[in-house]
This record gives sequence, structure tokens and C-alpha cells, in this order.
Amino acid sequence: SESSCPECDDQFSSFSGYPQQFASSISAKRVGCMSFSCPCPCHSSWLGGGSMVRAFQHYYPDIHLDTVELDPKVAQVAKQFFHVKETAKHKIHFSDGRQFLRLNKTRKYDAILMDAYTSNQFGTHIPFHLATKEFFALASEDLTKEGVLVFNVIGTYDDWRSDIVGSMYQTLKSVFPHVYHFQASDTRNIVMLAVKSKEPLT
Repeated sequence: SESSCPECDDQFSSFSGYPQQFASSISAKRVGCMSFSCPCPCHSSWLGGGSMVRAFQHYYPDIHLDTVELDPKVAQVAKQFFHVKETAKHKIHFSDGRQFLRLNKTRKYDAILMDAYTSNQFGTHIPFHLATKEFFALASEDLTKEGVLVFNVIGTYDDWRSDIVGSMYQTLKSVFPHVYHFQASDTRNIVMLAVKSKEPLT
């Protein structure tokens, strides 16, 4: 498909790191995008500038997307300045990601993508309630039989925030049979892919 925005074409042609890994590793019909935005716009999380949503709309136009964004102002900025569009196949829901999944009784997702960060006086971090065994079990219930949960974790394997990376991996493993991890090529992002199926990826 073709983008209606030349600036988007330039961005998509130069995708590297975790946005490309998110989009290229998913084969799905319905995708849920969960976010948790912090008060500072530059640290806004899932929807943010909407690069991942636009990547899916650009490369996989037949996928149905549900984006869950906590802050309506983030969606307003994304639409006004970053060409994010709601369509028949892309709906933005204003809710906390955990509450959205808990109340969801009608949809099963092939993939749930998480890029959830907030900040306080101590720095930026993943909201605790979106990184627990209970939350991952809730997400698993809303996935199809071969669905995946994909979580962007900011950190490294052996230095900065390696404890967070390790904790996230172990918690995901307590719910999902298989958890894979991929380090971004040029940022300190590690994408974790948790598979609901008992069969390993090949």
C-alpha cells in the first residue's frame, strides 16, 4: 500500500530498532496496542507519535487495530501532528490497559503490543500493574490460541537496567510457555515476545 504522507514514507524507509522489530515479527488479523502515558509529552508511551500504528496501517492495511491510550491529549497530538488516523480498522480507546483487558469480553487478539512507561521524580519506569504475573495472565486470556504478547523493555542485557530486563523475562515465563527477546540495533530497547502456544517458534 502507499502512504499519503511523503514524510511517513521517509520514516518508514529508515525504520530501525524496536519499531521495525514490532511490525515485522507479527502476522495477525487483530492487534491490540496498549499504552500508559506519562505526564511529559516527550515520554508518552504507546500511542505517542503513533509510529507503530502508522507502520501497521502502512504495511498491513488489512489488520484490525485497537489502540488503548490513557491520555486523550496524546491522541489529539498524534492526530494533529503525526498523521495518526482512526479508521474502520483502527479504533483508539481511552482507558488503562489493564482495565481494558479486564473488561474485554468480545475480542480475541492475535497480538497484544505493549510499550508502557510513566515517570516520576525517580525516573521513567514500566507501570507496576502492567508488569505483573496477574496482568500477563489477563493478557493471555485475551489472546487467540497462537497469539503473542510483545513488550518493549528499555534496558540492556548486562548493564543499565539489566535487572528490569531479567525480571520482565522471568515474569513473562511464569505465564507463557515460550518467551523470546530481541535487542534493537541502535537503541537500548529489548523487545520481548511471549508466545501462548506450547509449540516453540521455528
